[in-house]
Amino acid sequence: MKSLKFLVAILGLHFCLNVATIQNVQINEHAMQVIESKIQIFGYAQCPYFAKVAYFIQSQNLLDVVEFIDASLPEHATRLKAVSGKTQVPYLVDAVAGVNMAESDDIIMYLMKKYNITYAKPVSIIKNIENNQAQTQKSYNPKTFLSDIKQYTKPVIILVSTTWCPPCQIFKPIFLQVAEQYADQCEFICVDGDANYEILMQLGVRSYPTVICYKDHKKINVENYRSYEGLIELIEKIIKK
Repeated sequence: MKSLKFLVAILGLHFCLNVATIQNVQINEHAMQVIESKIQIFGYAQCPYFAKVAYFIQSQNLLDVVEFIDASLPEHATRLKAVSGKTQVPYLVDAVAGVNMAESDDIIMYLMKKYNITYAKPVSIIKNIENNQAQTQKSYNPKTFLSDIKQYTKPVIILVSTTWCPPCQIFKPIFLQVAEQYADQCEFICVDGDANYEILMQLGVRSYPTVICYKDHKKINVENYRSYEGLIELIEKIIKK
C-alpha cells in the first residue's frame, strides 16, 4: 500500500488533493503500476528541477503521454539506478523510442522536439520554482482573517497551498509572478494550508492549490485558473466586474 503523499507526488498534476482526506488514506499498489507505453519521468516531489519539467509538461498539455514515477520509493529508486546507473532526478525513460536521459533542460528539449513544440521558457517562473523552498508563508489569526481581508478596497486574491503538494509547487510561482504584475490593482495573499487549518474551514477549501477571490466584501466564485493564462483571465474579469 502507498501513502497519500506518494499518490500526490506521482499523480499530483492530474487531480486536486481533497483536504478532508489528507489523514490516514491509502491506495492500492496496483493503481501505481508503471505504464510502459508512456514516457516515464522519475522525480522527487521536493526537487525544483523535477518541478520545472512538470511545469513544462502541464503547460503543454502532455499529461496524457507522461507517467510520473516517485523515485523516493525503494522499488522505484532501484529501477532508476538499474536504468541510469545512479539516482539523479529528473530522469526520462521513453521505452518506445529507446531514449533515456537526465537533466531538466535536456528533457524539456527532447519533449519539444518529439511533439513539435515551440516553447519560450518563462525564466521568472522557473527562477521562482527553483527558489520555492525559500518562500515563507504567514500564519494568520483565524479570528480576524475574514474581517481583515474585507477591509481592503482592492480585490483580494488568496492562494491556499502547501509546501509538499506538487501541483502547489508548480502553481505558486505562477501566482507570485501574476501578483507582481497586478500588485497595483489587487491584494495578493498566500496562505499555508498546513499552518492555517481553521482558515481553510472558514474559506471552504477542499483542495490544493485553491484560489479564492473577494471584491467589494463579497466572495467570488472562480474556475479554470490553474495556469498563467487562466489566472490572468480570472483577474481581468474580477477587475472589470
